[in-house]
Amino acid sequence: MIQTSLPFNVNYIVYEKGDTAFLLEGYIKLKKKKYYTTIPIEILRLSRLIEKSEGTEIMQFIWKRLYSSNDPVVEISPNKHLKRTINLNTSDLGLTNHQLKIA
Repeated sequence: MIQTSLPFNVNYIVYEKGDTAFLLEGYIKLKKKKYYTTIPIEILRLSRLIEKSEGTEIMQFIWKRLYSSNDPVVEISPNKHLKRTINLNTSDLGLTNHQLKIA
C-alpha cells in the first residue's frame, strides 16, 4: 500500500460527454521516481475532494470549463488552465502500488 501522506499530482482532468465519472491523469513521486496512472473517479466525489483541498472557486471553474464545451471529450490541465497544481491525497483516491506504472 502507498503511504497515505503522498500527494497525487493531477496532470489532467478528463471528461467525456455523458460519462458519470472523470478520469484523473497524474502521478505520485516516490524515491525520486514518478509513478503514473489514470483513474476514474465519480464526478461528485472529485468535486468534494477538490473543494476540500483547493476551494469552491477552483471547482466552479473546472465545472464551467468541462460542461460548457461542445467537444465530446474535454480536458483541463491545472498547470495550464488554472496556473496552479492540484494535489490530492492518495488515500482519498484509494491508490495502491499495483495501480501505478513507473515512468
